[in-house]
Amino acid sequence: MINPSLLLPFVLTSLLLMVIPGPNVASIVANSLGQGTRAGLLTVAGTASAGALLLVLAGAGLTAMLTTAAEWVEWIRWLGVAYLVYLGVTQWRAEVVDLLQRPAPSRSAV
Repeated sequence: MINPSLLLPFVLTSLLLMVIPGPNVASIVANSLGQGTRAGLLTVAGTASAGALLLVLAGAGLTAMLTTAAEWVEWIRWLGVAYLVYLGVTQWRAEVVDLLQRPAPSRSAV
C-alpha cells in the first residue's frame, strides 16, 4: 500500500507529466505552424504509424525474449539436475567418516 503522505504528490506529478506535451506534439505543432495544416496532419499520421510499428516490434521482441528465456530456464533446470546427481554420487562414493572418532574443534575463549 502506498504511503498516504506520498499519494497526493504522486498524483499531482503524474497529472503534470501527462499534461506536458512531448516531442511528438512539439513536432506536430512546429510542422503545422511552419508548413500548414496538411503537413501537420501528415506528421500526426507519421508519428501515429511509427508508434504503432514500435508497439508491434516491442511485442514481437518481448515474445521472442520470453520464448528464449523459457528455453534457457529449461537448460538451467537440467544443469541443476546434473549437478545434484553429481553431488549425490560424490557423497555416495566418499569415505565414511565416523564423527565420534574425530577430535572436537578447538574453541577460542573470546
